[in-house]
This record gives sequence, structure tokens and C-alpha cells, in this order.
Amino acid sequence: MDTSKLERMGRRRFIENLAGIGVSATTLQYLEQDELSDVTHDPEDEMPYVAALLNSGREDDGSVQREPVYETISREEWERRQTAFNAKDQIGRYLESLPGEYRVGVTSLEASPTGFGVTVGVPETYESLDRVDTSEVEEMLPSELTGQIPNIDEDLEHQNIPVIVNTDKDNLTDGYNTNTNYEEVPAGVAISTSVTGGSLGAPFNSNEHGDGWTTAGHVVKGSPFSSGDANTNVYESSPNPEDWIGESKDGYFDLLDLDYAFVEPLKDGETPSQWIVSPDGSSKEFPIGGIVTNTALENNVGNQNYEIFGQGASSGRGSGYIDSVNGINETSSVTTTNDISDGDSGGPLFHEIGGTALIAGIMFEDVSAGAKSTTAQRVEDELGGSFLGSI
Repeated sequence: MDTSKLERMGRRRFIENLAGIGVSATTLQYLEQDELSDVTHDPEDEMPYVAALLNSGREDDGSVQREPVYETISREEWERRQTAFNAKDQIGRYLESLPGEYRVGVTSLEASPTGFGVTVGVPETYESLDRVDTSEVEEMLPSELTGQIPNIDEDLEHQNIPVIVNTDKDNLTDGYNTNTNYEEVPAGVAISTSVTGGSLGAPFNSNEHGDGWTTAGHVVKGSPFSSGDANTNVYESSPNPEDWIGESKDGYFDLLDLDYAFVEPLKDGETPSQWIVSPDGSSKEFPIGGIVTNTALENNVGNQNYEIFGQGASSGRGSGYIDSVNGINETSSVTTTNDISDGDSGGPLFHEIGGTALIAGIMFEDVSAGAKSTTAQRVEDELGGSFLGSI
């Protein structure tokens, strides 16, 4: 595809042509025509995508301004990944018609002709509640599927994409470690509530509540599946009156892919810091600069050179890579190979570029492969707002 010709088109035709070859909606939202040749010489050969959104300032109303960071993926690799995601979506639509709840994702798999397979996870919690039986699910699902790229290339398909069903260990982490108290509280420090203990997540600007923090929903809400304000008091370190920093507002968790909450600072002098705490909790270390997009997570499943860090009050800082991305119809959570322990829930998952942290998600669960986190983009969609930070 001729890049110079695309750059001369009207905006509408430009978008239609790029959408026709599979360029994502997020990328089309940001990509300007005069930028295209700087990103790729041929978008059909090297697919452009927005890998990160960097915070560049604040609007008059306090909302966050963003600048995109572009990367490319080869067409051949993109097609292999997309056919696996199509197979995942087929399984997801079928599972939606069945009783029970399931995790559906795409993971790297050497035995697959595409290098990727579909995972169906049955949470242990649901099995113990007799909500679903793993063996019955295995009998109902095919062991392999053919993946396509609908509306892009109807003739392209990859056959024999494996479907793997397993019982997923799903320990929601709780507990907390005592840490240093801060006036400007950074991400990753220990918090406690009347529900349990956990870790404070990255700072966040809520359209409704203003600036505050994030954490895991189960840290502030006692029961799953209920949305809305919990109004739970949140304390830094230990549940002492002098350590009170605010209370939780919007929050939700479903024992599957979503687990998030907003914490509103209410104590005078307690404000969100746009930094991530050091591994031992004694100082601020990484400045936060923006977020990792869902597209970047999807395009780096199995890429062991794409390092992801998890920061929690119990484990400190660990690193790993993306094992899978999960969600029915849209990417909602990411599973990474870094360890997670009791007290780490709510802490930030992030990717580091040039000494700056880009938030990838909110950690909430210890699963078989490592840590599960609700993705940053899904958190922004659900809470209504943006993660804070600056470059």
C-alpha cells in the first residue's frame, strides 16, 4: 500500500483504507496522515499500532492530555495472532450461552500452527460453589478451532488452533506489610481496609471524583458482582486513625477479569504521588508517564523480551512477561509470569521505557501462571477517567 498516496487522501478515505486492512480503532483515533510515513513504509506489510499513551499535560477541567507512541508488527505475525483471537471470540460467544462463568484468553503455545492457543479457565472458586464443572466444559468444547479475520480477509484462515480447558487457581491476595507513610502517597505502598489489606495502585483522575488512587475492588468491597461506591475507609499501612488517607468510591470485582476501585483522598495533606515506590517501600523510584494499550498487550503475548513489572506491598517488585490476555469480546485482563503474594492486590502492573513507568494494569490475583491484572485501558473505561503521570 502506497504510504504517500494514503497521506494525500481525505481523512475519511484514509481511515477507511487503514480500517480495511485491520488497523485498530485506537490507532485510527490518533494517527494523523502526515505521521504515517514516519511510523511505517507500508502499513500492509508492517501494521502500525498505538503501543502506549503518554500523559502530556492537563486540560482546564483537570482531565489528562495524551500523546500516542507508535510501534509496528509484521503482517504475518499480526495475522497469526488475530486468527487466534478470532478463535477465542468464537469460544467466548459459545460460553456466554452456557450457565456459569469462564475465563477465555489467548496464550503462546508451541504446539499450535500459529504459535498461539485459546485457554478456557474455570476458576476454582466457581467449582467449589458448584457453579460449573470443568469436565463438562471440556466435553462441550472442541479441542481445536479454525481462526479467521472477519471483515478484513475472508479467505485467510488458520486451522487446528488448540483449545485448552483447565481449572485455574484463583487466590485473591490479601494481607499487608507495614511501610513508610508518605504525604504524597506513591503507587505500590501497603494499605489496609475493614475488608482486607492490599496495595495502593497508580494515581488516577476520575471524571466524577477528581484525583485519587486505584486499587483492587476486592480490597475495599466484601462481595463480588456488586458495583458502585463501597465508601470503605482506606489506611496507609495499618488501620490506625492517623494513617487514614480516604475512602473507596467506584469499585467492582467478578472473580474473573475485572477487579478495580477508585480511592478518593479525604485527609488534608494526603495527595496522590505520580511515582511508584521502591521495592522496599522506603522511597519513590519510578515516575509514571502514561499507560500501555490493550493492543500492545495483545501484540506481546509470549514475547519474553517485553518485560512487565509488578509492584506490591508484600513481594516488592517482580518482573516477567505476558503469558495471556483474557476477556470475552474485549481484552479485560492480562496474565503475567511475575510472582504475586498476599498483600500485593491493587498494586500497579507496569512496563518501563527510559526510566518511566507505563501502567499496564491493576494486579488482583495469584493464578497458575503468575499474576492476573485488570488492564489499564479497561480500568479507565470502567472508572471513567485516566491514570495520572507526566513525561
